[in-house]
Amino acid sequence: PFTTAKLLGAAFGAGTLPLAWALTKEARGRLDAVALLPPLLLAASSTYAIWNASGLENSLFGVLLTAGMLLILREAERPQAFPWSAVMFLGLAITRPEGVVYAAVAGLVRLVLAIRARQVVVPIAKWLVVFWAPFLVYQAWRYSYFAWPFPNTFYAKVDGEDRFKPWSWGTKGWLYIRNYMSAFGIGYVLPLALVAMTGLRDRRRWLTLGLTALCALVWLWNGRDGLPDGFDPNWLAKLQLHWDKVRVGAAIFAVVAATVATLGERGAAARVLCLGQVVAGLFFVLYSGGDWMAQWRFFSYFAVPGFVLIGLGLGRLLDAVPPLGRERLGMPTLRLVTLTVFVLVIGT
Repeated sequence: PFTTAKLLGAAFGAGTLPLAWALTKEARGRLDAVALLPPLLLAASSTYAIWNASGLENSLFGVLLTAGMLLILREAERPQAFPWSAVMFLGLAITRPEGVVYAAVAGLVRLVLAIRARQVVVPIAKWLVVFWAPFLVYQAWRYSYFAWPFPNTFYAKVDGEDRFKPWSWGTKGWLYIRNYMSAFGIGYVLPLALVAMTGLRDRRRWLTLGLTALCALVWLWNGRDGLPDGFDPNWLAKLQLHWDKVRVGAAIFAVVAATVATLGERGAAARVLCLGQVVAGLFFVLYSGGDWMAQWRFFSYFAVPGFVLIGLGLGRLLDAVPPLGRERLGMPTLRLVTLTVFVLVIGT
């Protein structure tokens, strides 16, 4: 089992890369070199590579999640097809307990796509039956055998502690997220996720710039340092008392605004699905308070949708390069140089 788990981890991890390419193509709305970015970023990510080699469930979770997301998008175009995406998310839900949250996000997107296509009842009923019937049977068997709703490790790690305090910036969950962003410099490229959702070629670029400025202000500043002596208006004093809530609220507002802004564009469903799965992963990090193991295990589970957004954001940023810059360097050369530097920096 030890050797087999390692080999399967390598196979699932490598097999996820072409799926990430296909998912990026769906989110991009066309096929070009940008679709290669997320697979390159994943391959360069130590978190992704190490946990795929661990012999644990990480690579299985990743391949099921990515395949399920792709199938959700494909099945929306073929409503009468068998809902294989429900099978993928069923596997996800019995691989890890929080897999049901990812499945809920996918099911919601599938419902919205079905409403848009005006074919709701039969496709969605099939999806729900295929997912919930075996899932409930499995949970009934597991509960009858183990006598606990969650795996034993859940109770050993949490030990009755309520770690889910999403409005407190200094809790274990937020510290886990912030330390990951700092360790790999991901925090500095987070605006690319907004660019992936909104682009930079029309008025929505001002939304991207505004959200980036807002989040940078409330996340990097504590609401007090640097203020002139004696400058302490009542409204700011009240705001300072709830600065943690301001920070979390800014993140929620950015997610909602970016989601609304991308609707109606080509590839919007894939982008919203990716963003929703990243939010699902972050929710579990906050709920569980992070993980005690090194190399950021919990981030490996939603690395694919995360890097799809970052890679897509870089591609849309290159799309906005002025024509003069393209003529001087040539767009292929400009892309190659930029992508190489970006992948090396993030990988390092």
